[in-house]
Formats: sequence, C-alpha cells, structure tokens
Amino acid sequence: MNPNSSFVISHFTNPSGEVVFRVSGWLDGKRIRKNFPTRAEADAERQILEVQQLQGDTGTRTAISR
Repeated sequence: MNPNSSFVISHFTNPSGEVVFRVSGWLDGKRIRKNFPTRAEADAERQILEVQQLQGDTGTRTAISR
C-alpha cells in the first residue's frame, strides 16, 4: 500500500453484521466512502480514485483509443 495515499482501505461492519472493505478519502473537496465485498475490488477502486485525483491536479484526462 502507498503510504502517501489519500485514500484508505479499512474493515467495516455494516449494521446488518456483514464485514466489508471500505474505501474512504477526499476527491475534489467531496468525501468518498464506498464499500466492497472483497479486498481486491476495494484496492482497484482506490487505484481508480487516486488516478482521478492526479488527473484533477494536473488537468489532464485519459483518452481511450485504438
């Protein structure tokens, strides 16, 4: 895990008793909190959010092309 990451993955127990992985952090002044059933899904979302944050900092966007 990146120690300088602004997004954190933690264990969270829903009110129903189900244990999930929560990704939390701030993106463009908005708080992000999302729950995922597996650590792998949570890690993938954390990476996506970090890329979005870096793109917002630099003002560049990715373009899907062939």
